Amino acid sequence: MKQLERVMSKASTVLRTELDTYKEHLDKWSDENGKFALIKGDEVVGFYPTSLAALQEGYKRFKLDSFLVKRISIVEQIHFVPSVKVVDAAFHSNNI
Repeated sequence: MKQLERVMSKASTVLRTELDTYKEHLDKWSDENGKFALIKGDEVVGFYPTSLAALQEGYKRFKLDSFLVKRISIVEQIHFVPSVKVVDAAFHSNNI
């Protein structure tokens, strides 16, 4: 179990630099909204019209090393998923 915890911990930090780079530059990318950013470390490699194009460039440049491909969304959509308890309570209160 400890090995799995170590792997999961490492997986959650692998792209931390890339995600920080994305967040740092996002407010300057309004013209790129909807495109896909390719980021390696703190370098913004480029913007691509599709995730496939960005992935292909990433694999071409970085082989099997990690990199980030993320759709540029100036306004991030947040989807609220209520817990089962909230949904269950709402259902029962409406059916009394």
